[in-house]
Amino acid sequence: MGKRSVNLHGHSHGRLKPLPRQFDVGVDARGLRPVSLANLLRRA
Repeated sequence: MGKRSVNLHGHSHGRLKPLPRQFDVGVDARGLRPVSLANLLRRA
């Protein structure tokens, strides 16, 4: 992956190790709410 890549995971049930630019986008890890790509990119 490139240096500025964002790594999105679903179906991980909130069990990912915290790494820069890596996000668990599954609804179970996000309080059963979707997250927008714009929101993720602001946090990356």
